[in-house]
Amino acid sequence: FLSWRPGSPSDLWLMNMQTQASALLAPGKDDQFFPTWMPDNRRVLTAIGRGPVRRMGRIDIDTRQTEEVKGLPSEMANMALSPDGRDLAYHVTNPGGGLAAWRVPATGGAPSRLTPAGRSAGDPAWSPDGQLIALEVDDEGTTQIWVVNRDGSNFRRVTSSVGQHWPHSWAPDNDRIVFAGERKGVWNLWTVSASTGQ
Repeated sequence: FLSWRPGSPSDLWLMNMQTQASALLAPGKDDQFFPTWMPDNRRVLTAIGRGPVRRMGRIDIDTRQTEEVKGLPSEMANMALSPDGRDLAYHVTNPGGGLAAWRVPATGGAPSRLTPAGRSAGDPAWSPDGQLIALEVDDEGTTQIWVVNRDGSNFRRVTSSVGQHWPHSWAPDNDRIVFAGERKGVWNLWTVSASTGQ
């Protein structure tokens, strides 16, 4: 988890969920954002740096050493690592406003756009099998959940209710998406089926 102190960069901490003991993983020399576990459970992938230009690093939880990942876009936000650790899904802010969702190999390489031009979409969440990505899509004053295949094909709408829909994660059944939903000013946790929209 991250902690901040006024006027100082963020610190990245590691907590033992059994003992509740915390240890500093990365002291605040630079700001840390969007930490996520690598599939080996021994390294944490994190964005490093302040502002729109950031670099990516892998932190070894045993040695506390950071290995910079080269060849990744610097303007990535809200990164999500695929369950197999091969790809990062993320969004960028378009020059004219709105968001665009992209995917890039986690080791660096050429990014691929996940969503069509003209659709503002971001905040990706991977399905457990790594084949689908849920996205928050702006839709005439509301936000709706859409899903897209890993390769960017079959971009399709899941929700249609009035209000806001912010995807967070998927249930182990590989179908239900957990999201924060707003209805008439009240926020709650909801789930929706990616296959049926129910």
